[in-house]
Order: sequence, then C-alpha cells, then structure tokens
Amino acid sequence: MHARTLSALLAHVVPLAVLASLACAQTADVRTGAAAFDDWKTDTPGARRLIRPSDLPAPRPTDPEGSIGGNAKLIDTPPGALPRVPEGFAVQVFATGVQSLPTGVPSDGSGS
Repeated sequence: MHARTLSALLAHVVPLAVLASLACAQTADVRTGAAAFDDWKTDTPGARRLIRPSDLPAPRPTDPEGSIGGNAKLIDTPPGALPRVPEGFAVQVFATGVQSLPTGVPSDGSGS
C-alpha cells in the first residue's frame, strides 16, 4: 500500500518540479552588480535583478538622513515613449498631467 502511494506521489510531484524549474529557467536575463541598477531605458519584460548587500552604496556616516530621499527628480516623458510590454500586449497613454490628491478632493482643487 505504501509503495503504491509513494509511486503515485512521485508520478505527480516529479513532473511538477521539472515544470517549475523550466519556468524559472525561461528568463535568462538576470542583472547583477551595476547592471541591476540600470534605468528604465534598458528595462525589458521578464528582466530580473540580483542585488546583493555588497552592491548597495554605503550610508553616509555623518548624516544618515542625507543618504536617502534626496536623489529623485521629476523629468518630462520623452515624446513617443511607452513602457515595453510582453508580446501580445499593448499600452497607450491613459491620462496626462494628473497630480496626486487626497481621497475625496476634486481634481479642480475646490474641495467641494
């Protein structure tokens, strides 16, 4: 009885394990080191990043708060730029000029 249960279990588990390993192997683009920090211009669907602690910049010892938050900039979207998406998908611009507002506040800013 145990041998039959074991063989039935193996008949289901082994193929699933093989399929899972094949699914993980499909994306061969694993970016490491400095390449893991590339910007959106080099991004592609399915790209994975392996960031190790040694890849991260060291915090500033004299000003811990200065090592975060001060490097973000808002830039204009280049003309015609759209996200890259997997084959069979399409994207288009849905809205422009949207500003982040608290929930319940009209977009004209009137508050009523």
